[in-house]
Amino acid sequence: TKRLVEILKNCGANIKLQEHMHEHFTIIDEEIVWYGSMNFLSRAKADDNLMREKSKDVAQELLEISFG
Repeated sequence: TKRLVEILKNCGANIKLQEHMHEHFTIIDEEIVWYGSMNFLSRAKADDNLMREKSKDVAQELLEISFG
């Protein structure tokens, strides 16, 4: 996971990690939200699910709830 995070950061991605947090989401361009049970930094399982939402409000709310 640490190696993947470094690769993504070197490519210009802004990554925030929170230990002991069970929420799984990714925000792209401050408005595209992928949210679900999939762990984005590991292999997907057959029963993982994802929902895509395009909303700056939803993205901002998730960031505020998760990171303050």
